[in-house]
Amino acid sequence: MPRARRSARQARSPWAARDQAGPRSGARWLVVFAASVAFALGWARSFYLDHAVLRAAVLLIAAATLTWALVAVTAGLVAWAAWVLVPYAVWLTVASSLAVGYWRLNDSR
Repeated sequence: MPRARRSARQARSPWAARDQAGPRSGARWLVVFAASVAFALGWARSFYLDHAVLRAAVLLIAAATLTWALVAVTAGLVAWAAWVLVPYAVWLTVASSLAVGYWRLNDSR
């Protein structure tokens, strides 16, 4: 009986889902995460240092898209962690819209 209890406890663990998903899922998560961070950092450099507003908007849209992909990949591994990422993904989507609007308003110069 104690052995069955231990299995049930392990099944509820967030790490149990990760272990069942296999090593490729973890690698996929890492690649999407790294790409999302790279695009977000590219946005910061383009916007704040280079003042390239169009390039910054494109990079931010890419970061937002990859963050939504990260939410999907994370949901397959640990559902609660995916929900933790949703507010950040929503913010990036709103920020992308603002960046495009900023570019359109300043495109006349």
